[in-house]
Amino acid sequence: MAAVGDSFTAGIGSGNVHSSRKEDTVCSRYDYSYPSIMNQFFSSSVSNFTYLACSGDTLVDIAAQIARLSKGLDLAVMTAGGNYLCLTTIIKTCILNSVTSESSCQKAIKIAQTAIDGILEDNIVSLLNSLDDKMDDRGIIVLSSFPPYFDNMTSDCTNNEDWVFPGQAGSTSLLLSTSHRTYFHTLVANTNAKLKSAVDKVARTASSTVVFADWSAWGEAAGGRFCEKGSSPDPSSSTNDYAMFYKLPTYKVFNPGTVYRRDLNLGSDPMLGISSNTTSVQEGLEAEEANWDQIRESISNPLSKRDAPTTGVCGTNSGGGWLPDQIGKIFHPTNFGHEAIASYVTFAIGNAVAKKEQTTTPACNLVETSLAIRVRAQNHTPAPTSCAHTRRSSAKLSYQPGKTRTTT
Repeated sequence: MAAVGDSFTAGIGSGNVHSSRKEDTVCSRYDYSYPSIMNQFFSSSVSNFTYLACSGDTLVDIAAQIARLSKGLDLAVMTAGGNYLCLTTIIKTCILNSVTSESSCQKAIKIAQTAIDGILEDNIVSLLNSLDDKMDDRGIIVLSSFPPYFDNMTSDCTNNEDWVFPGQAGSTSLLLSTSHRTYFHTLVANTNAKLKSAVDKVARTASSTVVFADWSAWGEAAGGRFCEKGSSPDPSSSTNDYAMFYKLPTYKVFNPGTVYRRDLNLGSDPMLGISSNTTSVQEGLEAEEANWDQIRESISNPLSKRDAPTTGVCGTNSGGGWLPDQIGKIFHPTNFGHEAIASYVTFAIGNAVAKKEQTTTPACNLVETSLAIRVRAQNHTPAPTSCAHTRRSSAKLSYQPGKTRTTT
């Protein structure tokens, strides 16, 4: 079994660092990521678990991961594409930055959408074809989707919370509006559509079985997205027990769009750690224009002539970065999120095996249903789930096909 990809596969912040090896620390690989959960579940049936996923890696970096794999693999799992689309830039520009603008946010979104439309699918196809070369003919490749982060219908995140890091919203900040959240939803949906299309394209000619695990509906079903109705700005609140992603406290401190006295001081305020100097805004606009030049050049090159994924707008990963994992994990899946991904991926594997064997997908016996999840998901479609049992604290968690999350 092999796991390649970016921080979603590496599992930054979920559990503990995977091992004492320097590479695991540098890549922020954690032991409660969805590949680690699956490895524990499959137990003795996995003779060799090769874990190369690395936080921050783009498609070019992931191609290098795949090149390191041995041949004859039975199973490979991957999440890829987020860093290639500069989604981190969108999060910073549209949500976290205290000095930003609506035009900067829209440009970041447009850059990502242009990359989705022009180059994402072909580059994912390249990765999947490379993975196929490493697989046994009976092997299975699973590409996982990306999730929508937000409930885009509620108003609390707009009116009663401050998402600017670290609580420094002011006249140069943006509100986390429903329209912005809808833009983000659209980007995720468009990304997943291209990922699914790439899987379908490769699956037609691959020697192994290539499938897509789409867990994007589970956040709404479990009430686990950001900005869910009744969720607290405090990440440790019980209202966030089933949050799918890590977040910072988002207590209301200042009101974005309102000019405060500190914004009128043209110098830096060391007590607030923020400057109203507009130079950073201009530098940001120049950087965005450079990004446009790079993406236009990338798209103008015929994709059919590329033997491997292109570098893309955001370049390649230079390493683990300077942010500690306690901050770097923000907007990444929690333990609960990784349990959901593991469930969907394992279910996709079960379906693939059943199809190959021309039999029905194996089902699980329903055991004591978790009331909290059932109540929150009763008006939604529950996750299609597998027989996988994974550990969370002292309990075992089980996911059942067509039923809610259960506890044994």
